[in-house]
Amino acid sequence: MPPDFTINASVGPGGLMRPTGMLEVAQGGAQAFAITPNPGCLASLLVDGWPIESRTSFNLADVQDNHTVAANFFCQIKASAGAGGSIVPSGTLVVPAGTNQTFTITPNPYYQTFNVQIDGVPQGPLTTYTFTNITSPHVIGVGFAQLPPTLAITMNTGGGLDITWPDIYTGALLWSSTIFSGASWSPVGGTPAHVGSFYKVTVTPSADVRFYGLGQ
Repeated sequence: MPPDFTINASVGPGGLMRPTGMLEVAQGGAQAFAITPNPGCLASLLVDGWPIESRTSFNLADVQDNHTVAANFFCQIKASAGAGGSIVPSGTLVVPAGTNQTFTITPNPYYQTFNVQIDGVPQGPLTTYTFTNITSPHVIGVGFAQLPPTLAITMNTGGGLDITWPDIYTGALLWSSTIFSGASWSPVGGTPAHVGSFYKVTVTPSADVRFYGLGQ
């Protein structure tokens, strides 16, 4: 009587394979497997430790020895960030099912994290987020908002006031609603100088030259 052989069939998280366990197959016999990844995930099959291209079924024919069949799964995570910052890693990631994946969120200078969305659900201004025990695809998106500008006001040696602000903001900042509704020098004169990474305007306050509306 021909001997029986054993097929050790195992499956990881992220999908199903049928059948599994220690299967006995007669010499020369065959064993079919059905592989079903979770929606949005991909299957990876190892037969005796050798990778087999992704598929939903596999037939081990003419069995002449013991074998192992292992089904593993991978899931996609799409990560993106809007203008004003970054998320690391980013793009489309393919991660092993059952593992964790952490993302780091960093706003650019003069920006703050406005909101993080996980699978379309707002989570607030997070600095990191970790998907744990991944068994399905996910989407993470980050939005950033520009911080209110800060003016630096110093008195110069001539008795005037030097007012500077980062050049990420408009050169017309002093008479725009970005600072405060109605913010203005009266009268407004001259164009701010672009000095290094800042805009600078110098004025000498007097009865006819005053600043109003400075606030957040």
